[in-house]
Amino acid sequence: MKIQFLVLIHRFGVTSVKPEDLLFMIRSLNFPKGILLLICSFLTASGICFASDKLTNGKIEFQSSCSSCHGLLGRGDGKMATGLVPPPPDLTMLSARNGGTFPLQRIKQVIDGRDAKANDPHGSREMPVWGDVYRTDDGQPQDLNVRNRIEYLLAYLQDIQRN
Repeated sequence: MKIQFLVLIHRFGVTSVKPEDLLFMIRSLNFPKGILLLICSFLTASGICFASDKLTNGKIEFQSSCSSCHGLLGRGDGKMATGLVPPPPDLTMLSARNGGTFPLQRIKQVIDGRDAKANDPHGSREMPVWGDVYRTDDGQPQDLNVRNRIEYLLAYLQDIQRN
């Protein structure tokens, strides 16, 4: 029965199940703690579990942090865009401008911004240094909140790419 339950979860997509609900369902099967940890680790590492949550959180983060400049659809047409020089780029074309491959590391560094700030003696940058902004909200060790919020944004940005 336990194996059938896990197969059903996988087959019908646990992406629609909240992580805490999935954990509750797995715990209700009375697995030993070691097996429970192994199952949760597998589901998390495989991305089966949390893919939709990443996209949902990324979209929410984008709308609250980025859309004023980049627009609701990420095309560089936000309310603040007209006053910015240079204007915000169309974020839906990042892959197309990079030979069809999403430039994950580069975009991650641009969003975080802390490395660029440290290397720029003038400290000038049109875009906020989100690594610093997110860090002020971070009560977690080792920048966990910063990393999660940036990962959510990256997942969302990858999802909105046009060719």
